[in-house]
Amino acid sequence: INNIVSSSASGNYANSDVSYAVGGVLMNYGGTVGTVDGSFSKNYALGTQKAAGGAIDNENGTVGNIGTLAAATFSENYAKATDAAGWGGALGGVIYNDNGRFYDIGSSSYQASFSKNYAESNAVLAAGGAIANTGTTGMGNIFADFSENYVKVSDGNAYGGAIYNVAPIGNVKGLFTGNYAQGVAESKGGAIYNTVNMTVQDSTFTNNSVSGGTAQGGAIYNSGTLSLIANASDTTFKGNTADYNVDAQGNYTVAVTDDDTAIGGGAISLGAISSTNVGSITNTTFENNKSGTNGGAIATRQAIHANNSGARLDISADFTGNTAA
Repeated sequence: INNIVSSSASGNYANSDVSYAVGGVLMNYGGTVGTVDGSFSKNYALGTQKAAGGAIDNENGTVGNIGTLAAATFSENYAKATDAAGWGGALGGVIYNDNGRFYDIGSSSYQASFSKNYAESNAVLAAGGAIANTGTTGMGNIFADFSENYVKVSDGNAYGGAIYNVAPIGNVKGLFTGNYAQGVAESKGGAIYNTVNMTVQDSTFTNNSVSGGTAQGGAIYNSGTLSLIANASDTTFKGNTADYNVDAQGNYTVAVTDDDTAIGGGAISLGAISSTNVGSITNTTFENNKSGTNGGAIATRQAIHANNSGARLDISADFTGNTAA
């Protein structure tokens, strides 16, 4: 497929009442798609056991730059699984990339926009309200703003309100506002869930949240190598929250054990990173973030529980008004 430029895609869908629905607008399996620009709204993938890529599904294929020739907007797209017990779930309310190659999304000239997209499942997993990146090939840089995207699961885990990333990825830059992950067993990464190497630069995270189960990382959950850098402007975390489930008497409704040292992190939770990982946070501001358990701004696992005795986290940041219950 050649370039898809200045297009508008609205109300398209992939619907399966048997098992698996992917790519409400575009499903690319092993092929090559050129540059994609335009507006994508109210597209969806609706499946029983699994749904992925409410707008775009790329599996073992290649997709060129998105929104680099003109601004691309993605709004109110979704992936929803209705009967995911046992396997499956919902991944990538807008984009699902599995073992495929995505080039850059947005650019320094044209910031892409993702708003009010979601991935929702009745069980197992909901991941990546806007983008889910999995496999071994990965994505390029992301220059985009993410607002009010979410993941929600009725009985299972919710990861990455805006971005779910477990594959190679370039730099991430943008505004993350009001994204959330709401799970029952685990809720991780109100804006970003990451397990590999990731660099976030010149970005602002405001009012993102996780709630339900073991809630970790109101803005970012990371178990890979995370670098927060500021080139043109500071990276800021403000008003993000990690709400651990409590009852009316203030007692935890999910058991807290000695191994739960990363539960919390109003802004960032650093999970079970390996013994050699090095994280860095520079020129960053943490203001009025809140955790229901540990780490009003940042929570990290102890070495005895995470096998990270050789890991290092370098921090150069300002902390103001962050709280932990």
